[in-house]
Amino acid sequence: MIADRYVWRACGSGLCSALVCLSTLAAEPTGREILERQKQVHDVSRETSHLSMRIYDRKGRARERALVTHVKRDEQGDARVLLKFLSPADIREVGLLTWEHGAGRKDDQWLYLPAARAVKRIAGATRKGAFMGTDLAYEDLQAEDLSRHSYTLLGSEAVDGVDCWKVEARPGDKADRALTGYGHRLLWVRKQDWVTARIDFFNHSRKHVKTATFGDVVALSGDLRRANRVVYEQPLRKTRTELIVTARDLESPISDALLTRQGLMRPSR
Repeated sequence: MIADRYVWRACGSGLCSALVCLSTLAAEPTGREILERQKQVHDVSRETSHLSMRIYDRKGRARERALVTHVKRDEQGDARVLLKFLSPADIREVGLLTWEHGAGRKDDQWLYLPAARAVKRIAGATRKGAFMGTDLAYEDLQAEDLSRHSYTLLGSEAVDGVDCWKVEARPGDKADRALTGYGHRLLWVRKQDWVTARIDFFNHSRKHVKTATFGDVVALSGDLRRANRVVYEQPLRKTRTELIVTARDLESPISDALLTRQGLMRPSR
């Protein structure tokens, strides 16, 4: 349990203190502790993934895309993430670069459109918009910023038969609320491996606008787990986007030069 770290600092000697310690050990973690522990368990120094994407319209018609993502973290744990489309031909080389800047600082995002040879900065209200015709917003492609949200544990609930913590996430203050299209989110985090099983997204009018589900969870090394299938659905629009990981590499080096605005414009190999 996450609470273990705080037990001996809080408890003294004697039977009474020992009973307090045992009670603390049995206590549920807080919502914030759950998200912190998830990050600690699942962050890696580098990761390259190939994915297939299917985008379904309200009539069930599908468009197919292929993409690759590169993630590299520095010693502080902040990541640079590059996403590039590999097919179809009309969007090949379209790319999105995200730089994380740590607690209290806004991330940077840039979109590259090869037809115009232009790099566009994604900022402000633009981050609430849909990314390349998918059911994902630009902000969905950023890492969870724990410093800009408050987290409340609402209890336990099973998702697909797996026991989960149910956590409510809300923007931290008025400025944070202005940067997101979500008034709050509900996250279900699996107790057995700290993997997110589901996220429900609600707008500022408390209307449920989107759900993300994470399945086909695989063990990679040690406690590290990944979901190989992710589905984003918008019930009001009756659309969905499915992402399937077809290959993953945690070992091969990733050049720092690739994860720059200049690298964003370079052709994929």
